[in-house]
Amino acid sequence: MKARTLLSIFALACLVLAAAVWLGPVYRANRATRESIEALQSTLAQQSRDLEDLNRELRALRTDYRAIERVARERFGMCRPGEEIYHFEPSAEAAAPAGTVPAAGAPARPAAP
Repeated sequence: MKARTLLSIFALACLVLAAAVWLGPVYRANRATRESIEALQSTLAQQSRDLEDLNRELRALRTDYRAIERVARERFGMCRPGEEIYHFEPSAEAAAPAGTVPAAGAPARPAAP
């Protein structure tokens, strides 16, 4: 091979190596930015859905008396005159972790004082 050909191949190899060294970090930063944009777009889509749900609920509360009554009952524990509200507490059996069995001869529920 001629010296000129070897010099051209060496110059080309140096050029490719320099391009890889300089463009590698830029490529990685670009990829990280794209991933960040995708994550932000999915968050924006979720928040847009949440906003639409809240706007729908707000419109219902402004126009539908049943929605107002439902919110008053669920969030504020209100009731109509003459109604009675019963609150049920979970039993000790339901509160115990799944898979536990009381010991033989032991009462299923503790005795009330």
